[in-house]
Amino acid sequence: MRIALIPVADLASAKTRLAPLLGDAARRDLTLAMYRDVLDATLSCPALDAVAAVTRDSELLAIAEEAGAQPMAEPGGLNEALDSAAQTLAARSDVERICVVAADLPLASAAAIAAVIDDAADVALVPADDGGTNALAVVPAAFVFRYGPDSANEHTAAAEAAGLSVSRLDLPELALDIDTPDDIDRLRGAVAGGQRLGARTRALLGKLKLLELPAGGGKG
Repeated sequence: MRIALIPVADLASAKTRLAPLLGDAARRDLTLAMYRDVLDATLSCPALDAVAAVTRDSELLAIAEEAGAQPMAEPGGLNEALDSAAQTLAARSDVERICVVAADLPLASAAAIAAVIDDAADVALVPADDGGTNALAVVPAAFVFRYGPDSANEHTAAAEAAGLSVSRLDLPELALDIDTPDDIDRLRGAVAGGQRLGARTRALLGKLKLLELPAGGGKG
């Protein structure tokens, strides 16, 4: 069995670095829109057998369950929560691979997620534009997560030190995560260049007048 894990921060503390551009309510709405779009992309990915959301936020857990994903309420910060979730899954004999997918990827597609989970390397990852890790496929029992600054290089080094093969994938659909006003600018450029935007995120950014879609393009 191959399972996607979608870690997501509490809504109360979501996307604070977007405060110069968006108020509290708009940041919350954007977090939810991207999260729902990532849920849609993972749930529609034929390379996955199941999807789970990892969060302490009861509203986000309920949304995952309504969408058809497994809610996993895990304690602690990102790495602690993912390590705990992976250990739970590793205890199941039928889980051969997990793929962590960030919840704030507005361009995420089922095909891009499948490329990560299907990669033959022991560890396959998609670096974020800022050096983070936006998608990461591993064998659940063989890896300790190292999310944080420069985590793509940290994950690569840790895997190589453990004797695991590593593949770093260049997938534009998964490389852009939204944390700052500059990321919104990059998203505008990606959509103008023909990238397909998740439906809920597209609708919200249009409502907020942060994105003008080209006629006939940029649709999810």
